[in-house]
Amino acid sequence: MNRFILFQLFVLVATFSLQAQVKIGDNPSSINSNSMLEIESTDRGLLVPRVGLKALNSPSPMNAHVQGMTVYNT
Repeated sequence: MNRFILFQLFVLVATFSLQAQVKIGDNPSSINSNSMLEIESTDRGLLVPRVGLKALNSPSPMNAHVQGMTVYNT
């Protein structure tokens, strides 16, 4: 019986964590309800991956173009 209760507790906790939002920044208790990820800072920036692309019409050295992906072309 104890295993069944532990299993139910695990499922309940896992369900809540699957729908969690993430905020990185100065005020983690205040997050926009429409965001999946929110980054907030008054004195720091976001550093995206730096990639040396071979050409603007070629994804190399990556495998393929991915719609919406952002990289800084060095």
